[in-house]
Amino acid sequence: MKRLLILLVCLPWWSYGSGWPAAAQCAQPDSQYRHRLVVMPTQLVGPIPVAWRRMDQVFDDFLMAVLARNTGFDLKYMNGLSVAGLSSGAQRAAVRAVGQREVAQYLLLPRFDAPLSLQSNRATWVDRGQRWLKRQMRAQEAVSLPLILEVYDLRRGTLVSQERIPVSADMPKRAGQGGFAFGPHAQLDLTEFSRVLATQLACQPVSVPIIRARGKEVEIQAGADLGIQAGDVLDVELVKAFEFGGQYGYSSRAIDAKLTIVQVLPERSLASLSDNAEVLNLQPGDLALAR
Repeated sequence: MKRLLILLVCLPWWSYGSGWPAAAQCAQPDSQYRHRLVVMPTQLVGPIPVAWRRMDQVFDDFLMAVLARNTGFDLKYMNGLSVAGLSSGAQRAAVRAVGQREVAQYLLLPRFDAPLSLQSNRATWVDRGQRWLKRQMRAQEAVSLPLILEVYDLRRGTLVSQERIPVSADMPKRAGQGGFAFGPHAQLDLTEFSRVLATQLACQPVSVPIIRARGKEVEIQAGADLGIQAGDVLDVELVKAFEFGGQYGYSSRAIDAKLTIVQVLPERSLASLSDNAEVLNLQPGDLALAR
């Protein structure tokens, strides 16, 4: 799990913005603001046995339950959507579009690579034959599922971290026989992953897109759903998006203007800007930062 901590602070997307801030800038533990994390359905790479057809759905429920217990995120599971089979460029465009539509800054994309058998081949052919017969008699088979967890920053359109966790599981061998059982190590590893992710994102302000700005009246695309309250004062950043060498990113510049929340609705808020929007050149897509 130390790999995740290193990746979160050292990947190249640092150059697109300010990077993870120092610990002194982290949100307070009792902050009312919540990051929204979009979780995509688990992808299955390559063909799988017919008996495992629902394995990804069962794992999605398992993963969401672990995340809900160990994070304070506003979790959004994108049921029915998949980016499996897309090229890397098309995948980046797809997850960025999802983030814009769902007003989310981060996205978790889980996938399983081809499974590995937990049975050892370091045995005589007689021993292997006996084990094969015993396995044929069982309704389930012990396997190791290589799980890849990718975290994207949707504001920057970049990969923040990639963690690989071998998930041990008992899988049905024939359709209609038994279910799916994920081992205790899977629970521990996913719990550690979600806690590390929650700790890192707690150091980030909740960035909310500005929908409309005219004069001193501003509308932002977040409300009670992310913990915004009337009277809150938010920082403002001007954003410049760019594409370079097939990669998408953005640069942002903080300004002295402040937004004071006037009215809070379920999924948007109305605010008063301390300066005139036309003078500041404040435009839709610029960000309000709830710290």
